[in-house]
Amino acid sequence: MKQFEHCIIFLIDGARPDVMEKMMKRGDLPNIQRYLLEPGSYTKAVTAFPSTTGPAYIPILTGCYPGTADVPGIRWFDKEESSRKRLSLRRQRSYMGVEAPLFNSDLRKDKLTLFEIFKNSINIFNPLTRGINSTNNLTRFSKTLYYLFVHLTSAWQIVDWATHRYLFKAIRKKPEFIFALFPAVDCLSHFTHPFSKTVLEAYLKVDEFIGKTVQQLKRKGILDQTLLILTSDHGLTPTHTHLDLIDFLDKRDYRAFHHPRITRRQTKAAVMVSGNSMAHIYLKNGQGWGKRIYFEELEKNHTRLLSDLIDLPQVALVACADEDGGVCVLRNGGKARIRERDGNIYYSVEGEDPFGYKGLPRILDHTTSLEHTFDSDYPDALVQLIQIFKSRRSGDIILSAQKGFDLRARFEWPEHKASHGSLHREHMLVPLFINTKIETRKIRTADIFPSILELLGRENNNEIDGKSFVPAYNGTFS
Repeated sequence: MKQFEHCIIFLIDGARPDVMEKMMKRGDLPNIQRYLLEPGSYTKAVTAFPSTTGPAYIPILTGCYPGTADVPGIRWFDKEESSRKRLSLRRQRSYMGVEAPLFNSDLRKDKLTLFEIFKNSINIFNPLTRGINSTNNLTRFSKTLYYLFVHLTSAWQIVDWATHRYLFKAIRKKPEFIFALFPAVDCLSHFTHPFSKTVLEAYLKVDEFIGKTVQQLKRKGILDQTLLILTSDHGLTPTHTHLDLIDFLDKRDYRAFHHPRITRRQTKAAVMVSGNSMAHIYLKNGQGWGKRIYFEELEKNHTRLLSDLIDLPQVALVACADEDGGVCVLRNGGKARIRERDGNIYYSVEGEDPFGYKGLPRILDHTTSLEHTFDSDYPDALVQLIQIFKSRRSGDIILSAQKGFDLRARFEWPEHKASHGSLHREHMLVPLFINTKIETRKIRTADIFPSILELLGRENNNEIDGKSFVPAYNGTFS
């Protein structure tokens, strides 16, 4: 049942739910408390793997996981495309640079964005813009200049201020949908750590901007008609050690190309890192790239490489697709297999459980899988590993780093003091505030998309991964 005419998503990139909860208890976020929590709801939600800027926006704006949408990372390599056409422009990607605008065309065409559904939409600094009218992408020209300036100065607060100013301009048009990105928490966390004074001040400023935005909505007479959602794409953890994954592979005769050295010669592997705490590793099939190499062949022909990766103290989990369409997960002392059949997930373990799960049922569906794993160190990992390997652009081997470590030691300026991207709960859990009541169940960020459509009275004709969290209407909402 339609409840709202308009919707604004405030996305605080890199916001940790525990930080926001502590600030709320201290009374440091009064506008979020008053205008979102008191009339509505708050919960922790699970984002998608990889838990990194860009791919983790996909569930919010399409209802689909990154693997479903075929964009499995901030960097990726397409073995099949490379085999068909060596000089193809779609051979590999890094959205951290000049290829960023290609993010939209790389998404599967049959997965509609909220911008394609709500034609009267506004975008502010968000890179996923497919379907928006170019004049309503308010930062289409200024974003490059802002990001260049703050990359040189580290003054990311300036971008949050700009988002606030663009929001005022957007509300004057009374659009159906606004996506407003506040990137400072994420970027300042990378340069300091997720709990630094500078980062906490960025949360305070966003709360102030939300209060001013609400006052603007009141002046325009549309506050009661506007759905307000505040969420994030991932959390972050402090990083004390960087693993040089390229050097690791080179020393084992797997000379790897990687960004920005994508023209490196005589290579046998490719490494694509996202958020710095997850990585895709692609291996050549003989002289060419060919198709994906499955676990059975990796175990037979690349035994030492698998063993050495598992033994790395910087790596928490090693995952590979298997020939039966499932996923094999490896960790010192244990191996697990995940298979999906007819909507059910079949889970089996040899030795110690790689995720540390206790008493997990052997057969689960997507809902019970989330419920049983939500409070663990690896919430929703079964579903998230299934989805990432659905992309043909995913690696033969996927690594998830240990907390405190990351997987990129080269070409990262300035040095990152915090990382994200992994399957660990501190990267995967994000805050979700919304100014209406929602179901009391475990939630994924992919559930935001169908919920917005329902609350704004639009039909969902997409085949998606998310499920609406809007409670059934029975005369009252409770």
